[in-house]
Amino acid sequence: MTAKALRVLIADDERLARQRLEDLLAHEASVEIVGRADNGVTTVEAIRELKPDLVFLDIQMPGKTGLEVVREIGVDAMPPVIFTTAYDHALAAFDLAATDYLVKPFDDERFEKAFRRARQLIELKQVSKLTDELRALLSVPQTAPPTKSQYLERIAVEMRGQVRVVPVKQIDYMIASGPYAELYVGDKRYLIRERMQTL
Repeated sequence: MTAKALRVLIADDERLARQRLEDLLAHEASVEIVGRADNGVTTVEAIRELKPDLVFLDIQMPGKTGLEVVREIGVDAMPPVIFTTAYDHALAAFDLAATDYLVKPFDDERFEKAFRRARQLIELKQVSKLTDELRALLSVPQTAPPTKSQYLERIAVEMRGQVRVVPVKQIDYMIASGPYAELYVGDKRYLIRERMQTL
């Protein structure tokens, strides 16, 4: 089975910054750059038209900031985002459910870490979607449609570069830690980039 290319949009008002991201992405397997945008307005249009899997989004752009782009598209409709910024907007980015962020100038290693995290998140969402579709195909028709739980049943966590899914029933307790939440399962502790109120 051939892996589907990861469709990427690069949005940055600086030509050299866009070129740097293109050069780094050229070294990644199965990546297709589907578009480039140099301001916030064209970024919104490109996201709606191209429907990329991943967006590298500069926070400071003319027309609309990267944060305004996410608000206009809507957090739920927005594809995974890696914010790029020369400023410390990282906390505001994580409030808008950023996958990761890169503070300019960033090195190749930091780019690779952010890109790997985004790719794992996208793959996890694709597997989850396929699993849900398979369950729907295999399910026996019921007289009443099943009601969807308003609570999470599992949470994706990262540990040593690997994404794992932890069933909520196994979580002993959680602690808020600023823009993070700490999950405790037995003798293991997981740190996730989600605020308690979003979980």
